[in-house]
Amino acid sequence: MKAKLSLFAKTSIIPAILLSVVGCNDAVTATTQNDTSESITESKNYGNLVEGIDFIKLSKPIEGVSYNDITELFWYGCGHCLNVEMHLVDTIAEQSKLNGWSFNKVHYPSERNTWAFDFNIYAALEQLDVGKEVGRDYMLSVQKQGLDRFNEEEMTDFFSKYYLDYELVKEKMNSAERDEIWAHAMKFKVPEVEGTPTFIVGGRYIVKISPKMVGSIKQLISN
Repeated sequence: MKAKLSLFAKTSIIPAILLSVVGCNDAVTATTQNDTSESITESKNYGNLVEGIDFIKLSKPIEGVSYNDITELFWYGCGHCLNVEMHLVDTIAEQSKLNGWSFNKVHYPSERNTWAFDFNIYAALEQLDVGKEVGRDYMLSVQKQGLDRFNEEEMTDFFSKYYLDYELVKEKMNSAERDEIWAHAMKFKVPEVEGTPTFIVGGRYIVKISPKMVGSIKQLISN
């Protein structure tokens, strides 16, 4: 199937910064997911996509993930993830509905202090079924408005805007359901994932963030 690579040219929603997005990892250093081609021993063509350039094929498929699942690994504190959130995620979600894909956001699981706290916030919001709206605002508040994650009063005020009791949120952050969400997220912590944001298609491919990303996803799903 020939990919329709003109979608983003028509919508013009991707700013130039996305074309050079690098990423965040839990060692708190930048990492480029475009430098993995040196580790590819054999380049294979998928239509007009090239392995190691447009996408990376995982060495082992992620168990329990359907071929038409799209998963974004992100971190609330990642500036690159915020760019993707504000300029790309809604389009991916819209195209997922149109094409019958399943699009999910999964917070990167890490035991580092801030990353771990943010994962627990994510898990709590998922349990309360407010992950999309409140999660986006939490990301913006942390990165752009100086919200102090570890200040009880500030966090209480933040969640009160959504009529959420921070004590309830904290309860969800330490629940058995949180552990189940962690276990699910750990499935995506594979060696080929070098940082955030990362988009995994069908549990088999990491697709590179670019203007032709939706077209790449279509080709990889149909492969």
